[in-house]
Amino acid sequence: MRTIIALLLAGLIATCAGTTSRAADAAKLALVIGNAKYPDNELVLNDAANDAQAVADELKRNGFVVDRQTNLTGDAMRQALDRFYARIERGAVALIFFDGFGIQSNRQTYLLPVDAQIWAEPDVSRDGFSLDTILPRRTHVVPRSRSP
Repeated sequence: MRTIIALLLAGLIATCAGTTSRAADAAKLALVIGNAKYPDNELVLNDAANDAQAVADELKRNGFVVDRQTNLTGDAMRQALDRFYARIERGAVALIFFDGFGIQSNRQTYLLPVDAQIWAEPDVSRDGFSLDTILPRRTHVVPRSRSP
């Protein structure tokens, strides 16, 4: 199943106690991932790459500092997420956009890197990225998903 998930990780990840900082003044960061080339898939998901580019361009026009990545392996996806989280400061607006394959297992949604080897149920949690682990607990989430 092809999935597009746009997640507003935090309108304000945490508001600064006792300050008058507004969201418009906060840093705006985005991680945009377009996974289009899955080796086990016969077709390249050209829309995933194109959508990621279009979203990245629009976010940049709206003042976001964007890290756009394509065709990430599991290790590369983990590193991109780690770099992204390291840049988020108190009061920042942070957004993750993912376009590629996703799967649901045990009532959880997983984003799949291009090197995921999913042959049985346990493989999903081993190779996929659960939204429960990607999203910090103190966030405001706006999911949007689309299937073919």
